[in-house]
Amino acid sequence: MSPVLWVLFGVLVLGILAFDLGVLSRRVHLPSAKEALLRTALFVALSLAFAPVVWFLYEHHDFGAGGAERLDGTGAMVAYLTAWLLEQSLSLDNIFVIALIFGYFRVPSCSRRRNTSTRTATCSCVGRGGCFRSRRITTRSISS
Repeated sequence: MSPVLWVLFGVLVLGILAFDLGVLSRRVHLPSAKEALLRTALFVALSLAFAPVVWFLYEHHDFGAGGAERLDGTGAMVAYLTAWLLEQSLSLDNIFVIALIFGYFRVPSCSRRRNTSTRTATCSCVGRGGCFRSRRITTRSISS
């Protein structure tokens, strides 16, 4: 795939991350169920809106998409949606684990969002090595 496409994708991911952490999470508060559902619906809609982009890029082989993999648009879109659904189901498991950790360390409700956002942002930007560093950062901020 073309480096231009990877740069555009990285800019898109960082932009969405900045929007989430900079705009949606400005004030520290415990979100209501309605707010949490609306935010979840927003990110589900963004993820699903990306599926036609994947289809278009692979169907027309724009930016070199699908050349080496020999995927057509439909195959690439199904692979994307399958991976997205798998990641969503795995994230539910993470929610339960995080809830247990926060309960064990008695993290105040108002601090949970900041701790979770810090770890998510670090893992997204730095990769697997960042997850381990983020775990140390989160543990330090939970303890204090």
